[in-house]
Order: sequence, then structure tokens, then C-alpha cells
Amino acid sequence: MPPDIANTPLVDETGRTTNLAAFKGKIVVLTDFMTLCQEVCPITTAVLNQAAWVPGNYILKFSTPSNYTIVDASNAVVATGTYTAGSAISFNGVQFNLNGTPVANDSFAIAPAGKQDVFSMLDALSSALSTPVTTATQRAALASTIGMTLSQVDQTIDHLTTTSASVGTRLNVLDTIDGARSDADLQRATSLSRLQDVDYATAISNMNQQLVALQAAQASYARISQLSLFDYVS
Repeated sequence: MPPDIANTPLVDETGRTTNLAAFKGKIVVLTDFMTLCQEVCPITTAVLNQAAWVPGNYILKFSTPSNYTIVDASNAVVATGTYTAGSAISFNGVQFNLNGTPVANDSFAIAPAGKQDVFSMLDALSSALSTPVTTATQRAALASTIGMTLSQVDQTIDHLTTTSASVGTRLNVLDTIDGARSDADLQRATSLSRLQDVDYATAISNMNQQLVALQAAQASYARISQLSLFDYVS
């Protein structure tokens, strides 16, 4: 049977034991930082200095319960230090706390969350929920999977919202272009109709009237342009 997720023991940012049932009806915020752990897991993670953070894959290794080394993907040492239970571990602008007491040779893989399609994400969660949980290691792995999946679901919703807004904006642009095209088509159809449906007799009569008016205006201008002050004196 699937485990009782609501009552699965979890540890909050203050180190107290809690569970999801205690937050029923409330919004639960999880840090978007993936760690792969067994019995000891980070409980809070924060990027304190964005400029100092170098994206990549790192491994936290404990040579003894109180001494650790952090190496990058090329196995180059990034940081070393002495660990005291309850204290924070920092490197490259990142800080996190551990819950539990590590032992010699414990290690943690720390890496940015990778890309994964929604169906694979839900399938992984379903598999994790269907796996019996009897040991502390299994409980820690299940809690890590649940937290990572909830964070990915939140990111998926944000992505879908952003994509939907972008598609809506583009559809509005297409509607505006379609409206302008329809107006242009109507104007061309009206102009074409005037040309095709013209009454030639009426058109010729109107043109002759306009021609007579133009000739009268030209004659008046010619007379006016020849007048001078001497015409009025005489």
C-alpha cells in the first residue's frame, strides 16, 4: 500500500519534526534546490550571494562526522570545513543546514534541477508513493522526492501560465491584423463596386459640369490677373 504521505515525518527550518497534515489548508513553500541524500538531508538551502554562485554539480563528502570536503564535477576541491551539528555549511554563495548526524564516508550530490517532462515527473512520484517505506533511509528518499516533485509542479504551473499569456498576446495581435485586413478588403470592394457599377451617362454629365466650372474659373482668373490700378483711375 502507498505510505501515508500526510503523516510522513518531516523536519522544518527550525529543526522541529512535523508533517504535511499540520499544514492542511495552508500554502507550503519548498526551496527549489535538489539534493540526493540517504539518512541525512539538507533541511534549508539558500543562495546568499548570487554573484558568487557558480552553477554546476557538486558533491559534499564527510571524511569524519565533523570534517567535510566539497568537490565539483572535475573533482577539484571547492571548499573544506569542520561541521558542527546544527551549523550551516556554505560554499560559492550557497548555504544549507543538515538534519541528523553524518558519519564517515557520507556524501551528498548537489546539482541544479534538470529538465523533465510532466508525465515522467508524475510517474516518478507515483513510483515513489507505491514503494513501501520502512527505514529512515527510505523515509528520507521519499521526502526528498515529494519535495522535488512539488517544486517541479510549481515551476510547471508558472511555465504554463507564462506560455498561456504569451499565446494570448500573439492571438490578440493576429486578431488586430485580421481586422485591419478585413477593413482593407471592404475598402477595395467598395472602390471596385464604384468602378464596375458606374452610370456612364451620369458620369459624363458630371464631368462636363466640372469642366464648365473649371473653364469659368480659368477665365475669371485671366481677367483678374490683367487688372491694374490704372483701370480704376481712368
